[in-house]
Amino acid sequence: MRKKSKKLQALLTAALLFFILTACSGEKAELITDEAERTSSNEESTANTLENDGVVFHSYDEFIEKINYLHDVMETSDFETFLDEATRYLWVTSPVYNAFTNQNDQFGYLQVDIDGDGVDELLLGTTGSEDDSYYVDIIGMFTLRKGVAYTVFERNERDCYKIYAEGIIEHSFVYPNSSYGAEYFKYNAGNLEAIESAYCEVGFRDDEWGEVYYYSDSASQERELTEKEYHEMRDELINRYCKQEMQLQLHLFKDKQ
Repeated sequence: MRKKSKKLQALLTAALLFFILTACSGEKAELITDEAERTSSNEESTANTLENDGVVFHSYDEFIEKINYLHDVMETSDFETFLDEATRYLWVTSPVYNAFTNQNDQFGYLQVDIDGDGVDELLLGTTGSEDDSYYVDIIGMFTLRKGVAYTVFERNERDCYKIYAEGIIEHSFVYPNSSYGAEYFKYNAGNLEAIESAYCEVGFRDDEWGEVYYYSDSASQERELTEKEYHEMRDELINRYCKQEMQLQLHLFKDKQ
């Protein structure tokens, strides 16, 4: 693979992130799959519609091939060609682009039925070394419902998602001088159903800067906690939901070259 200069790399990163922030703002795309049409329910999904610029995908395979194609373009073409192709596919968001540019040897995908309803979800992520191939950092999860592709979640630099047995998903986050904590969801047929969460909000309260701790239940009913109660609750939630992390082994994009 052809190596790019640091200057071009920085230019690519800045340009695409600018595009993402200004262009990815709510356009919808229909991605048709026979399997999804056969098995989808009438329930509305809480996920966000996957965005693109009018390109229709008929299966996860086509979705994967488009990502792989853009990976090839980035490695073999000039800046203008890459940016032109990237702007055609608005689903190439910041986490995916970072995986392209920073961890492309570990960047991969997996189709797996998370909730046991007979419809695979698509996971994008990065894996560990060859000796630790089951370590996976999930950067995005997608689903197909009623012929439409949805983003179930997509991480950024300040949060992390882990998938556990029986469709339990942990979302932990740390936003300096803002908030931190973790929330737990049950994934079911395209929906993330809130279960419980414990978190801290940082800011001014009664004209003083400080931390306020909360617990939230499945009905999003909040109650305030002491700092001691917060740490006890975090341990309790971890013990309750993080018993068996799913063993995921990604198919690496580099192997499709």
